[in-house]
Amino acid sequence: MLTEKLKEIHRLQGRLMTEHYQRALTAKAEGRPVAYVTAMFPVEIVKSFEPHLATVYPENHAALLIARGQAGMARKAEAVGLDRLGCAYELISVYP
Repeated sequence: MLTEKLKEIHRLQGRLMTEHYQRALTAKAEGRPVAYVTAMFPVEIVKSFEPHLATVYPENHAALLIARGQAGMARKAEAVGLDRLGCAYELISVYP
C-alpha cells in the first residue's frame, strides 16, 4: 500500500513540476518576463506580478535535474565558458 501511495505522490509531484516549468516556457515564448530568484527572495513580491511574470527557482530546478540524472550539464556549461565560481544552480540550469 505504501509503495502505491509513494508512486501516486511521485506522479503528482512530476506533473506539478512539469506544469510549473511549462508556465515559465510559455511566458518566455509569449515575451513575458521570467524571474529567476533564489529561495530566500520574498515570494510575495514576484507573486504580486503574476500572471504578467513567471517565476523559476534555481534551487528547485537544479534538484529536478539532479534527480533526473542531468547534473552533468554543469560540466557542459563550464566547457562553453560559464564561470565555474558562479552558482552551481546557474551552471546546471542555464546551459540548454
